[in-house]
Amino acid sequence: MAMRLVFVLLFSILLVPVGATQVSDSSNRMMTEDQAVSALRARSHEAADVRYLVAVKCEPPPDGLLVSRDSLAEAESKHLELYENGLFVNLMRSGGYLVLEFDKETDAAKALDLVTSDPTGRAIVHSSDVHGSLTRDKALAIINNSAGFSRAFFISQRSQIDGLLIEFGGSDAATLGITDGQGYMAIPEAVRRLTTEPRELLELTGLTNGLALWTIRHALTMPVYAANPIAAVREANKQLAILVGEFQSKGSGKGDLDSVDRLIDLESIHTHQDFETRLKSMRELCSFLDKHAPLPVNSAVYKANVFISSVPLNLSVEQDATALYGVVTMPGLMSGWTRAANGQFILEGLSVAE
Repeated sequence: MAMRLVFVLLFSILLVPVGATQVSDSSNRMMTEDQAVSALRARSHEAADVRYLVAVKCEPPPDGLLVSRDSLAEAESKHLELYENGLFVNLMRSGGYLVLEFDKETDAAKALDLVTSDPTGRAIVHSSDVHGSLTRDKALAIINNSAGFSRAFFISQRSQIDGLLIEFGGSDAATLGITDGQGYMAIPEAVRRLTTEPRELLELTGLTNGLALWTIRHALTMPVYAANPIAAVREANKQLAILVGEFQSKGSGKGDLDSVDRLIDLESIHTHQDFETRLKSMRELCSFLDKHAPLPVNSAVYKANVFISSVPLNLSVEQDATALYGVVTMPGLMSGWTRAANGQFILEGLSVAE
């Protein structure tokens, strides 16, 4: 799917770390909107043709200064490079702005800019072009939906995912999914025909998402996340592998479905018995993971990391029979949106940048 390929490329570029930059605690004053826009104008070669609109004001979380300091200390102790000149540790420390660039004549969305500042007041900017045809108003609506969903997704326990899919995807969320079968909300048509119970399909979708996206949710539990999200994702992957190994050692999950990847491979479900067996296996593993590694959603570290992970970083449009609008937030959560008959945007698919 074109949208997926574009997002994989964009996120691969996004996750190239740069040399470490020292970030001190000498100042955590938030820059003004005018300062953020001025920084963007100064670096643009098309300033005369572009307008800037603050889409999201990112107020720093209450414990952002302390959490960012600890994140930097852990990165330094592990000799890790600092990501993007301290983009997220500075955003966590002093806040910033998500700015939408749009053409002053056509109103077409052109780019997303995340602007923050270091302790000296120097602007730090992450920019990404908007891929595809998208108006300013549509872009703002999708940004708002994505930010709301991302925050809800990261602060919810795995057992609450079913409800989130209905809240943002509508009552038919269990039977939705990107048409070519990509993404973790896409149930193969052959599997859908194995049951007449929408509840079972919704549960299958929720369990699949809970397992497939476990790593990027648990990366936010790592203190190093803001300084180096790559390292946090890798650490979460190791944690998942250890937990799955423990689950198997207790006599569960053996046989052909000996990994999360195989468990969430819905194409391997051929009969109703397969369907029921897969649901049972997924329930058991999810229950084990929930018990042994619940998300610490009320911890200062997790809350601060949710703050930086709710900001849309990339925006793209896949135009086919219907337009699919895609958004990427850290640490690689990809959400796909379509426009319903009533004009509202609804969640159509989830995936993760690779």
